Amino acid sequence: MMIPQDKQEEIRINLAQLAREDANYFSSAWCKKKMKKLITVLKNPWFTRIYLLILFLWILTIFYLRGEDFLKIVRNANMQMMILAIIPYFIVVGIINPFLHRIAYREIGSTISFWQAFRIFHLSRIGNYLPGRIWFATNYYLFSKKLKIGTEKIAKNFVVLNALLFLVGSICSLPIISLLNPAMRYLLIIFPFLMLVIIHPRVFNKIFGLFGMEKTGSEFKYIFLVKVCILYFIAYVISGILLYLCVLAFIAVDISNLPLIIAAASSSLIIGLLAIFAPAGIGVSEGISATILSQFIPLENAVMAVIALRIVKVIVDFSCALIAGISVARDKKAVERVS
Repeated sequence: MMIPQDKQEEIRINLAQLAREDANYFSSAWCKKKMKKLITVLKNPWFTRIYLLILFLWILTIFYLRGEDFLKIVRNANMQMMILAIIPYFIVVGIINPFLHRIAYREIGSTISFWQAFRIFHLSRIGNYLPGRIWFATNYYLFSKKLKIGTEKIAKNFVVLNALLFLVGSICSLPIISLLNPAMRYLLIIFPFLMLVIIHPRVFNKIFGLFGMEKTGSEFKYIFLVKVCILYFIAYVISGILLYLCVLAFIAVDISNLPLIIAAASSSLIIGLLAIFAPAGIGVSEGISATILSQFIPLENAVMAVIALRIVKVIVDFSCALIAGISVARDKKAVERVS
């Protein structure tokens, strides 16, 4: 019995479709399996413990050898300047970043308020201080999901915003690229191109397809991505001003060095984020900033400036997370009372 030509064609198309679906299933399963293994490794607290122990011993050694110099710098410090430094950091993490996440969600069809974005961002961001750094992404997913935002939209929002964060940060770091070691130098040169490739619709959809997600357009218009880049650039400039104020708390520095300080703040943030073994980039970010600052101020002053910067960051980060946590707890109690 002969099968009609049109039926043969239909069978061929169906078989090809089944083959593609089978390939997608196995590639998705493989990616998920590898991701699960990676998360298990990253969550291992021993990586963080060993790193923090080495960092602690190094700090003790430095203060033992140069303790008198550091004490003299601390006694002469301008504490008002350190307190003033809280303002620019709060503008970056308390206003600009939540605003970016809000408008990004709205761009792909999920309407949330600024306050909801603030809570998502800060309750997620506190995960950076935990071993493995994977908790930022995990918390971001969980708290976004509570607002009934779809998994695909959460993933798109997270990937695109972080890609643009790295893209703009790498560009802002270029003025001091010659001061870095070759590995970090090449990293900052390659990173902008890599981020541009990631957010390209075809590559973006291919990545999502590997994890079994629907292959649709990124839904982010190019003009919107440009706006996000401008806001991130403003955030990096303000972060540079923050570091500049921390330096001024210990030593006078000419304003002409501000572009280098902005580049130092940008590069330390990017490299600190990539150092997944360091909670919130502690030690790595400070090392990068201190190395760059020591090119035009004494090393002791540079070290004290980056320590002051870390203190400001910890105070603001935990304060914002506390405010967000209290807000979520109050909303939960209100819902329980109603029900």
